[in-house]
This record gives sequence, C-alpha cells and structure tokens, in this order.
Amino acid sequence: MDHSGISSETIENLAAHLTECSAGFDLEMAISQMPETEHASLLLTVIDGDGKVLESNSRFHDVFGILDQEAVKLSTAELLSALSSNGTATGTVHRDEWTLPLNEGEDNVKMSVAATPLHKEEGPVLVAAVPQCDPGVDLQAVIENLHTFVMRIAADSEKGITVTYLEGKLAGKVGLTRVTEPGVPLFDLMPCEDEQTVRHYYEQAFAGEKQEFTFRISRFTLAAYVTLLNGESGRKEAVVSVQDITSLKQSENAVESMAFQDPLTGLPNRRLLAKELADLTENPNSLHSETGLISIDIDHFKNINDSIGHTAGDRFIMMTAERLSRLVNTHSLSRMKLYHLGGDEFVILASGVETYAFETLLERIDLLFDEPFLYREGEFHLRASMGACLISSSTEPDELHKHADMALNQSKKAGGNRYTFFTGKMQDEFLYSVRLENGLRQAVKDGGKEFILYYQPVIDADGEKITGCEALIRWNHPEIGLVPPNDFIKIAEESGLIIPIGEWVIRQVCVQIKEWDAAGLDPVTVSINISSEQFQDASFVGDFISILREEDVPFNRIQLEMTENGLMEDTKETLQTLAELKRNGIAIAIDDFGTGYSSLSYLKQFEVQTLKIDQSFTKELTDNQGDKAIVTATIQLAKSLGLNVVAEGVETKEVSLYLKNLGCPHLQGFYYSKPLTPVLFEKFITRPAAQ
Repeated sequence: MDHSGISSETIENLAAHLTECSAGFDLEMAISQMPETEHASLLLTVIDGDGKVLESNSRFHDVFGILDQEAVKLSTAELLSALSSNGTATGTVHRDEWTLPLNEGEDNVKMSVAATPLHKEEGPVLVAAVPQCDPGVDLQAVIENLHTFVMRIAADSEKGITVTYLEGKLAGKVGLTRVTEPGVPLFDLMPCEDEQTVRHYYEQAFAGEKQEFTFRISRFTLAAYVTLLNGESGRKEAVVSVQDITSLKQSENAVESMAFQDPLTGLPNRRLLAKELADLTENPNSLHSETGLISIDIDHFKNINDSIGHTAGDRFIMMTAERLSRLVNTHSLSRMKLYHLGGDEFVILASGVETYAFETLLERIDLLFDEPFLYREGEFHLRASMGACLISSSTEPDELHKHADMALNQSKKAGGNRYTFFTGKMQDEFLYSVRLENGLRQAVKDGGKEFILYYQPVIDADGEKITGCEALIRWNHPEIGLVPPNDFIKIAEESGLIIPIGEWVIRQVCVQIKEWDAAGLDPVTVSINISSEQFQDASFVGDFISILREEDVPFNRIQLEMTENGLMEDTKETLQTLAELKRNGIAIAIDDFGTGYSSLSYLKQFEVQTLKIDQSFTKELTDNQGDKAIVTATIQLAKSLGLNVVAEGVETKEVSLYLKNLGCPHLQGFYYSKPLTPVLFEKFITRPAAQ
C-alpha cells in the first residue's frame, strides 16, 4: 500500500482511538511498553507545549534521530501553533504532512502526521506519524492492534499488581490459594500486614531493579526475591521466589532483645536509646515536632550502695523502674518509652507533648518519690534530679540526650531533688567547660607553665604583722587570659586533673618557701587548699610527705586547708588521714567554717588546728546581728577547743576593729592586702600590714 495515498481520516481515527483509550492511566508508560511487532511503522510521541519530548516509542527515536533537528523543531512548532489555533480540547485532531531533510541534507522523508491533546486542555500532546515511504503496511491492522493493547493496559492499571501463577508448598503453609489463571489481584489473594512495603518493592522491581525484601503474612515472616522479566505483548512481569524465615527472624529478635534490653529491669537499654535517636536523625519525617527527653538520676544513690550493699541498690533500681513504668503506661501521652541506662540512670522519651504538659509529667515523676521505698521492713526516702529537653528546629534528635544530661547536671549542682529544662546558655557553658578541660590537660602536660601562685597575707591582729599566707592558684590560659578559679577548679576536680595540679601547687610552695628563707625573710606558714578528691586519694599523705622531704621543707611550714563538706564525705577515712598528718606535724585548717554541714561532735574528733570563718559572715558583720552572733560563737567555740581562728573577707577598718574586739587572733582580707605575686609579697612582708 502506498502511504502517500493514506487518507488523513485514517490518521485521525488512530489518534482518536489513542485519546479515547488514554483516560485513567499513564499513556506515556503504555507507549514505552508497546511491542515493536504491533506497530512497526508507527511513530508515537508525547510532547509538551514547548515541543519537548516526554515519552516516545523506539521507532520514533530511530527515524527522527537521522532527521535534521532544526527542521523537526520548526515543523513541531508549526504543528503546536496550528493545534492551538484550532482549539485544544480533548478530541481535537490536527492533520499535517511533513517533508523533512536528513542530517546530511541529501534526501527528504515525507510523513503523514496527526496530533491531539491528551486528557486535558494545555496538557501533553500526542503526535502520531507514519512515513510515506514504507509500502505494504496494513495501517488498519496497526490501529486495531494498538487499540487492543491500550485497552489491555488500561484494564490492568485498574487491577494494579496481578498474579499470573502461584505454586509451591510454602503457599499452602501460609494459607494462600493456588493460582493457575492470570489476572488475580495480588492483595486480594494475599492479605498482607506490610502491603505498602511490598507495593514499594514491586514498583522498584518493575522499574528494572532486582529487589530483596521481607514481609509478614499472619504469623510468618517471609523473604522475597523479585526478578523482572519481559512479558508477552510488552507487559512487565516478574518472577518472585519466597522463603520462610520465621525461625531465623525469631532468633534475630531474641539476639536483639539481649543486645537492647537491660538485664536488671527488662527495660530498653542505652544501646537501644542511641539507636532510636540515630534513626530519628536519619528519618526526620518520623520525628514529632514536640518530642522531648527526660534524664533521671536518683540523688545520692552511691550512699545506698556503700551503706547497705549493691543487692539493696539493685532492689531500689527495680522498684524505681516499676514506678516509672506505671507512670509511662498510664500517662495520657500516647507515645512514651522508658529506658534504664545502667546504675541509677533512667530516660523517658516522649512524643507529641507540649511544654506545659511536659512540666506536668516532670512533676508527676517527682511525686513518685514522695512515697517511701520499703526494703527489709525499713523505709527509705529517695529523691531524684531530672534534666529535660524539648526538640526544636536547632536541636537534632541525637543531641536530645546530651542536652537533657546538661540540664540534669544543673539540677544536681543546685542541690538535687528538682528538674531543670535545657537552655542555650547551658550549651555555651558546656562548650566553655570542654575548652577549659582540654586547656587544663595541656597545661598539666606542659609542666604547669601556665599556672601562677598568688599569696594573700594572714595578719596577726595584735601586732598587725604577717604570720602566714594562703597560696591561691591562678591560670593564665594562652588564648582566654586569666581564668577565675571558680571556673576551672571544679572542672579539675571532676576530671581528676586536680591530683597533678595539686602536686604542682605543693611543690611550687616548697620552692617558694626555700627562696624566701634564702632571702632572709621572716618565716611564714603557707596554707594550701586541698580538695576532697585529693584528700581521699590513698596515696595523698605519702606523696605529700615525699615532696616535702625531697624539697627539704619543714613540715610545720605548711598548713592544709579543707572545707567542712570535704572533711565529712568519708568520716572514718578522714579521721585516719587527719591523725596521720598530725603525727607528722602537719597542721590542718577547716576552710569556710559555718557554711557546711559538719557536726560539732565530729569537730571534737577531727585533728584540726585552725577554723577559718567564711567571708559570708564577715562581709556585713557590723550591720547584721545574725552574722555577729555566729562569728562571736565561732570565736568562743575555737577558744574552748584550743583552736586557732582566722577571719576571712576582712575588707574594711570597721570590720577589722570589730573582730579584734571579739578577740579574733588572725585576719585575712582585702583591707590588708589582695593576693600578691611572690615578688610583691616579698616587698609587702617587711612593712606593717595596715599601711
């Protein structure tokens, strides 16, 4: 048949058939799937309003690839323009005949062309073309085959994924009916708990990717392996092999349970919390905008383990877990999870909670500890500290725990038995403390070159002569400059760096004492502050005595100062250490006396020689009746016990005179001198202190 004589009506009918069949399914996908044998001469493409090809069959690519592209663009533009002028409603067909040159420009190719909009106005346009140089093509047969194909695609698209054949023992085991005739919808045959998952993997497979996945049917866990085939008539088909892995999955679940479950309480553990927070970070869409985390610690829990044993401690942990579990399971928030991280650490992760409701939750947790814990017919009253953090746009899920712990530390620093919400200021303070700790480590490693000792004189109240001084450490950070002691001493204690720093102080004081003696200065006693961490170190006394002997410094030239609370942390060990120091002639002073919780009965037993009245009592001494009573009583108590007294924080002449009238023998404070460098101290020591 000569295509130059093909009527445009025939082409119109072809386009009309395609338009009629295209409603309700993806025609572009259908075009790409058409078998070549059914439309060998037919060129089909879908273009947008700019002439851009959206989809086409392989025959279109073969022919149009050898044509002059500028001529193709020009003809397409004219076609779209004509179609637009004729109206763009569905069913409108524009017919045309194109004569296009080849790339080389030697020959021309003539085509009969029809174009029609698909589905809606201003949408994609279907273009059908037939070269007029191919004789013997039964165009009517092409139209009929194409019509049948498109109708079949449309019908299949309504069914979705269908089953062609199903056989095997496993099918009967899981309760599936045998299939020998094609066309059974997959999810009618196989009600599946993971339908969305299965549908996703099948779509990936039909896109050309081999898939492996697991899914559940009833009590079975199955593994599926999907391989794409080229089905007959261009349909996409796949072979799916399925294996029962239920036993394997059960074993994996048991191993996972051991890995992610706390053996003492049966609660999820630290590893599972870290995993789930990481999963939230990787899948932010699953994260609720009001997710929060609470870190919970039992206050002074170490005392329970130390006093009545770890078995009792474990029992208290289990009782706490039971109380918290009841709260989590009965609270109105639908998504809450309790974790036991070890020791006395618990965490609650909650979703869908607003700030006010979160505070209510914290208060309810606090109330759980109002009721005493019963153990061996005894009642124990425990309290808890809590830190809370709500997620925000600037907080990643894996930071929730870290930030809640920062807030928890603030609760502990404030005395415990409270809750604190995380703030950005805590983050700044944390980063600052990390910077300081790293700097301290480097300073210790470098031999303490960044540390400086200052000496504040202690004055004899009668003659106002210097009888001693207190060594005070300062740190000159290479970038920050002078760091206040309150900023770095606590960090040094918590990190364990106070031990080497303390040894550096002791040795430097010994060196300084020898230098002053060599310079002919009057002998003075130097007081050194000792932290509880140093005092509780088993090797402290031996190391201290060894340094004094190495440096050849008399033991009576150094006095050790400790706070009340530091002395009370382990009274039995403290009494033994104090006795050993006294045997070696080393004096002990209780620093900041009156601010701690020492008992007067322990004061009688402690082998101490000096009480230092804290500056909080002397600052407003002349105006505050309470301060007057406390200072007067302390001076009288010391005299009764035969102890020396030093009043700290003397900043005015009035306070100095008042303390002298009370009979306080030694004074220290800015009224006499601020802390001095060794050179300035040497100059100061030879002149009257009041000048």
